[in-house]
Amino acid sequence: MKEILNIRSVCECNHKLGCKTLHPMISIINLEHTVLKHEAVAFDFYTILLIEECDNNCCCCGRKYYDYLDATMVFLKPGDNFSMSNEKVLPEKGWLLAFHPTLLYQTQLKSHIEDYTFFSYSKEEALHLSARETATVTCCINNIEGELHHSIDKHTATILSRHIELLLDYCTRFYERQF
Repeated sequence: MKEILNIRSVCECNHKLGCKTLHPMISIINLEHTVLKHEAVAFDFYTILLIEECDNNCCCCGRKYYDYLDATMVFLKPGDNFSMSNEKVLPEKGWLLAFHPTLLYQTQLKSHIEDYTFFSYSKEEALHLSARETATVTCCINNIEGELHHSIDKHTATILSRHIELLLDYCTRFYERQF
C-alpha cells in the first residue's frame, strides 16, 4: 500500500515543499528544489501542476507520440492523490499552484469552478502544451505570483481569483485543441 502524505493547508504545503507563505490560501511553488519522501501526496485544496520537464519515456501523464512535448498540466481537486511515478512524487522542474476553495468565497469563480471539468480528469488525461501555450500559462502564473507579493487587502481575493479564472479559461481552450 502506498504511503500518502496528506497536506491539509496551503501553509502546510509551503512548509513541506520549502516555500515561504505569502498568502495563507494560495501559493505558487517552484518545484526545482522540492523533495518528498512519500510515494504519493494528497492535497486538501485545488492544485495545478505545470510539469516543464518530463522524461521522453515518461508515461505518467498519458503523453502519446502525437502530443506536444513542451510542458504538461495536471489539475487536482481537493482530496485528489498524485505521484509522478514509483520513484518520485512531484516533477523535478515546473510549478505548483495551490489554492484553497475558501479563497474563492464571494468571487465569481466560486459559482462556476465546477464548470472546469478537467479537475475531475485522471492524470493520464493531462493537458500537453506547445511552447506558445506554455508561455501563456507561465505568464498567468507570473501574474498570480506578482499579486502574491502585493500586501493583502480587500481586493486581493478578487484579483487572484480573476487571474486563476483566466488561467483556467486558457486551459479550457488548450484542452479543446487537444481533444
